[in-house]
Amino acid sequence: MSRLTDAVYKVYVSNDWQQSSNFNEKIKGYDLNGNIKGIERRGSYSNWNVGLIDNLTYYYSGNQLFAVDDDPILQDNGYDFFDNGNFSKGTTHEYLYDANGNLKKDANKEIIEIKYNFLNLPSEVNFTGNNKISYLYDANGTKLRQDVIKANIISKRTDFISNFVIINNAPAWINFDEGRVIMDGTAVHFTETHLKDHLGNTRVVFGYKNNTLLVKQVSSYYPFGMNIKGLTTQVTIEEAKHPTNEYLYNGKMFQDELGLDWLDYGARMYDAVLGRFPSIDPIIENWPNHTPYNYAFSNPSTLIDLYGLQGVNPNTQFSWMANPTVVFQEGFRQIFDAGLTAASIVVGAVKEFRDNLVTTQTGNVTYSKDIVKVVGFEAKADFSKVLDLNSSNTPNPPEIRIEFIDDSKIRNSATAHGVIQGFPVSLSLTNEQNVNGDNSNSVKLRAGIDNANVYVKESNTTKSDGSSKSNIAIGAEVATPPFKLDEKSSFKFKAYGELRLNTGK
Repeated sequence: MSRLTDAVYKVYVSNDWQQSSNFNEKIKGYDLNGNIKGIERRGSYSNWNVGLIDNLTYYYSGNQLFAVDDDPILQDNGYDFFDNGNFSKGTTHEYLYDANGNLKKDANKEIIEIKYNFLNLPSEVNFTGNNKISYLYDANGTKLRQDVIKANIISKRTDFISNFVIINNAPAWINFDEGRVIMDGTAVHFTETHLKDHLGNTRVVFGYKNNTLLVKQVSSYYPFGMNIKGLTTQVTIEEAKHPTNEYLYNGKMFQDELGLDWLDYGARMYDAVLGRFPSIDPIIENWPNHTPYNYAFSNPSTLIDLYGLQGVNPNTQFSWMANPTVVFQEGFRQIFDAGLTAASIVVGAVKEFRDNLVTTQTGNVTYSKDIVKVVGFEAKADFSKVLDLNSSNTPNPPEIRIEFIDDSKIRNSATAHGVIQGFPVSLSLTNEQNVNGDNSNSVKLRAGIDNANVYVKESNTTKSDGSSKSNIAIGAEVATPPFKLDEKSSFKFKAYGELRLNTGK
């Protein structure tokens, strides 16, 4: 299953890599759902001596973590897990969840309540002592503001405007792909470059100031993303003007205010100390064999968790850390979930019999009532399931099917004809009722003559069983001139192709 079990630390000595146990990490195992059973970590104590800093045992109810014990380490060494005196051997629920599976209480971090918005993104994280962190998002879930509130007073306000970050109403920095531009008021103070590893983890922050190369920050991580205290350093460079780089593991922003210690992945926050997300993967239905709280399918040495949505290999699947394919899929998935339920490309060829009952004309508007019989076929490429990744984590191919048409209906229509810049156009309002009792209304705007035109069409159909569907289509059609059978009857052959977007069922 390619899940991580052990991570061994080595040092480079005398032209050779030699094993050292100073910063090892061991996963005690996984349950049948893929949840981590526990973690052992070695690292630096608060006095910088090296030893076992975490010996964690996890307790679950289903896939939800409800308690963690650190035995026998009951002190906070910086960055690592702090049991906060709640050593209960699984008898006390230290973590509680809301009805959507989002973490709402964390006793070890003294979080008394977490509130979420309709996208299941945290809007407030409330701590003891009237301390909290509040978040503001736009309708798409993009973070716009973060307030840190201590004793009911805002101590730090961070605004995010595209790549610009503003702290306490003053420009702080401007992000770009390879680093940040640190601002001093409206002037550039320092341009820093971020050196990253194969997973996009920021390892070294450096830049030039006064023609001198300066290394500002060096960061190292355990496999699941927790900082290694003994291998993480920071050089102070006029610290008030040069804030610490917070874009660390996978290049994600580290939320360390008030001891929260989460990484912001966009779709979810991530707890690197525990190696799991505190909320459910929004698209977990694509991976039913994995716990919805997993990080990168528990394979953090090879995979990253893209936006908190799925584990991916950044070196074989992407040219850089952003994956346009997944962004496209998830963006359109949300549109589909909001009401757009299917898309299809339709090609058809039919023979249409027409028996005219009534035709009247007023000015450039023609009214008609006909009995129409259509015989032919449609070939349809249905894309409704393309965005649902299959078991191989690849998009499904479109469903191809051929439908034979044999239908009779009464058609009432009103068509207005006109000319725009010498080009004929028409607008038709049509109502059709077939022998099955289905009723359809459509609006069609055409450019061209009757026998060759392009069109935009909106249709709404109510079936005899009470169900309904609607779609918007963009297409083109060609037809033979009508072959008259008598004064009122005729037939013609017609071929058409269109992109059809179903807007409801």
